[in-house]
Amino acid sequence: MKVLIGCGLILAISTAQAQTGYQFRAVDFPGSANTAIYAVNDRGEFVGAEKDINGAHHAIFDNGRHLALLDAAGLIGTSPESWAFSINDLGDIAGTYTDTSGTFHGYVHHADRTITHIEFPNATGTKAYGVNDRGTVIGVYIDTDGNTRSFMLRKGRYRNMDLPGGTPSFGTTPLSVNDSDVIVGEFTRTDGTNGCGYLQKPDGQFTLTTAPG
Repeated sequence: MKVLIGCGLILAISTAQAQTGYQFRAVDFPGSANTAIYAVNDRGEFVGAEKDINGAHHAIFDNGRHLALLDAAGLIGTSPESWAFSINDLGDIAGTYTDTSGTFHGYVHHADRTITHIEFPNATGTKAYGVNDRGTVIGVYIDTDGNTRSFMLRKGRYRNMDLPGGTPSFGTTPLSVNDSDVIVGEFTRTDGTNGCGYLQKPDGQFTLTTAPG
């Protein structure tokens, strides 16, 4: 699985990179006010969200032939807002949607169009940010104190994956997981400051990365 974050661009490149043969194309969902692409898999399928003229977000999917709203058997289409954040090489899509009360729920939309609901136990909200080819899902949940926490769902079992020493409100944000269940994301020790990148292994060991300067 490959993750890409951008604003309606697939394989956006610099002038120097262009000389190596990379190409890019703009992606604009028809009739939308804004389009964002979040992930692309090895088959060239990608996912993201479009923002309509009323400011609401809706999950989108491109299978290499056409770009469309994500069909989630009525679950996504009837929700006020939805996002698709990750797609694995099997075509499974992870994301989040809101219900009519504004509560966030996670989901995995499988290639056969079935839906797995992602709800961390006793949480007041859940968002799914990544899914790998083994079916491991990562994301965040909101606890009863209103803090945003990190989780992994593997083989049907939920596990908190917060790094130690982070801010209680939003310390650990997992953004992608590979097929070895290694997670990368953002870690913040102090509220109101820039975070650093992290790489976390399945056993909990992690390394932090900060770009120079």
